[in-house]
Formats: sequence, structure tokens, C-alpha cells
Amino acid sequence: MEEEIRFLVKEIENLKRGNSCSSDGVPPELAELLLQNTKLKHRLAILKRACEAQELKTKSGKFGGEAKMESIQEQLVHTFTKAVESAFPDVPDVGVPVVPSPKFGDYQCNAAMQLTQLLKGQGIFHSSLIYYSKLSV
Repeated sequence: MEEEIRFLVKEIENLKRGNSCSSDGVPPELAELLLQNTKLKHRLAILKRACEAQELKTKSGKFGGEAKMESIQEQLVHTFTKAVESAFPDVPDVGVPVVPSPKFGDYQCNAAMQLTQLLKGQGIFHSSLIYYSKLSV
């Protein structure tokens, strides 16, 4: 108990002299830097785990052996191609051009005319198809 009192008296004297040290003898600036260092080490560990998980996905073939991120346009082409193939399974390979529209900043699919010509060529397309498709929407 006496030892603790001596320690507290010594700390009070240090504070009176302007030596601002915490109770464990570490200046507050150093304590703050140590805390930041601990937080950064934790963040680094999280990032390393995420990188390792990404490498495992790449090596396991989940991305076809290569880490590749599809662009928005590639994703839209894939989505529209699947939609056209499921709606018209008898139509041969339809190119689905998806182009950005600079006027509105979005994308548009320009496959309607090509699809119409292919359907007409197979004798599937006629004006009643448009009428029924409008009713189903």
C-alpha cells in the first residue's frame, strides 16, 4: 500500500512539472501511436485473409483459372443472350449487341431488328405476335 502511495505521489509530481505520462510511464502520444499500430496490424491481417481466400478461388477454378472481372457490358451481353435463347430456343445464334447510350448514360440492347429478321426468315414472326406480346406485358 505504501508503495502504491509513493508511486501516486511521484506521478502527481511529474504532472505538476508538466511531464504528462500515463500511469504505466508511457507518454500519451506514444500510447496513441501504439493503439493505431495495433489497429493497422488487425486490418492487415484481415486483408491478408481476404487475399488468400481470393487466391484459393482462383486456383480452384471458380473463375476458370484466371481472376477476371467482367465489365458491365459483358454482363449485360451475357444476360440478354440468355434471355433471347430462352425466349426463342429455335432461333440460331443471335448476336446481342449491347451499346452504351451517351445521351442518357445507360446501355441499350439493339437485337430487336436482327431477331425480327431471323424470325421472319423462319416464318415465325407476324404482326399478331407483337399484339400478343403487348397483352402479356
